[in-house]
Amino acid sequence: MTALKKMGVKMFVISTLSLFLLSSCFVNRTTVGIGPVGASMHDQTYVKAKQHYILFGLIPLNRPVLSVPPAGIGYEVKSSFGFFDGFFTLITAGLYGQRTERILVNKQDMQGLQNYQQEHQKP
Repeated sequence: MTALKKMGVKMFVISTLSLFLLSSCFVNRTTVGIGPVGASMHDQTYVKAKQHYILFGLIPLNRPVLSVPPAGIGYEVKSSFGFFDGFFTLITAGLYGQRTERILVNKQDMQGLQNYQQEHQKP
């Protein structure tokens, strides 16, 4: 190969790796009601699901339906693109990608919800 072709291939590889390695682990948070009141270390995952995409996120493969806590309990919907989500996108060269969806509630609210469900459980 000529020196120009080698340099072009090298620049392509560097550009492609930069796109994947320099992307951030972005997070989108949506608060419902007053949200999980208190410090974030007191939050507990109520439900978790993965969204799957192909072709750099252009075509969704699924739309997970997350169950939400009953009325009166504040919660937060957290949609994130974490390390493993990015890793799968990297090793498939963008053909497949995923995002993590979580609903967070306060631990105390979660314990109260579990107690309520146990008391009103059908025998």
